[in-house]
Amino acid sequence: MVSPQNMPKKALPLTVKLPDTLAQRLQFVREYRNYTLAQLSEESGIEGQLLDEIEGGIQLFMPTPIRQKLARVLRVSPKVFSETEKTIVLPEEEEEYDMLATPLEYRHVPSQCPHCEVDLVRKQFKRYDIQGGVIQAITAHCPQCLYRIQAES
Repeated sequence: MVSPQNMPKKALPLTVKLPDTLAQRLQFVREYRNYTLAQLSEESGIEGQLLDEIEGGIQLFMPTPIRQKLARVLRVSPKVFSETEKTIVLPEEEEEYDMLATPLEYRHVPSQCPHCEVDLVRKQFKRYDIQGGVIQAITAHCPQCLYRIQAES
């Protein structure tokens, strides 16, 4: 039996329509090259769990080193993967979410540490989820002990 490493370096046929998503495309190219996930993981040095997450559609973007390793092992251009990757487009400055419009109240976070009764250092901020939606959060920590708390909306 010929192992994937000893296969001839045949190019992907031009007549083959590659799948549209990163997950499907990686699986298609991997199967075309006769690799299992375990073999691809071993050959590329990339954790099997990460490869499984990419093929499962959990990871929608590959860091450049990962993309290059996979492209090298699977003998394709890195562009085969990068053209399907999804990136988050953050809102324009004038459309940015106004935190004061729907403030997350500090009442969700105590003002004093329940362990040592020292005033907590509290911070309010916003971040974005994978779909670009805004998550408003408050974190607080005690400057004297290890107490930490976080509230999100």
